[in-house]
Amino acid sequence: MIENLYEKNKTAFTWLVIFSVLPFLTGGLITWLLNNYHEYLPNFTTSEWIILYSIVGVCMSVGAVPNTLIAAIGGYFLGFSSLFYLSPAYMVAATFGYFIGRFVDTGNFKATLLEDPKVEQIVNKLQTKELATIIFAKISPVLPFVLMNALFGMLRYNFIKFLIGSWIGKMPRVLLFTYIGTQVKNIMEITSKGFGKELWVYAVSAGLVIASLAGVYFFILKPKSKEATN
Repeated sequence: MIENLYEKNKTAFTWLVIFSVLPFLTGGLITWLLNNYHEYLPNFTTSEWIILYSIVGVCMSVGAVPNTLIAAIGGYFLGFSSLFYLSPAYMVAATFGYFIGRFVDTGNFKATLLEDPKVEQIVNKLQTKELATIIFAKISPVLPFVLMNALFGMLRYNFIKFLIGSWIGKMPRVLLFTYIGTQVKNIMEITSKGFGKELWVYAVSAGLVIASLAGVYFFILKPKSKEATN
């Protein structure tokens, strides 16, 4: 199944791999820019913040900038008011990612999945509750932002439901890292290896993973009582 999926969707898989490794390649550049130019950010005007977040939104769409890092940086400089800039930037990134997925795949990915009866049953069941599927997928901190955007595009999920579900599902983690950013005393802490690795952050992240898995199972995949008895 996996080999068949890869053979028929090599272009899509290549782009998904690029999106997956890009954050690791750009991480050093982001750290360097932040360490050398952070003193200019407190003096930014509203229009300059809008321009910066617009650029960030495009970069997030291809995984060049981790959205949790941007949330933490915004929290440090602007507090929770940074959400007024980050939310539109996030939606821009989600939109670009969604249509990139549709562009790199011409429908082969979904068609290949549906060739397997068991996989077809799961895919169809997930798509009967598209909004819930998107929300629970986005809640999980272990599912890469860019990959999920592209996959939902490749699976041809309803775009409006995708936008709504993306915003709702992503907010818990965005709020978490924005809060962490407000607690940072020095901007250099955000680029340190130990950033965001406190025990309570792990606990909250684990809770989000559990909520995501439980939501997908109990609200979408769990057989109804009548189905279970048949």
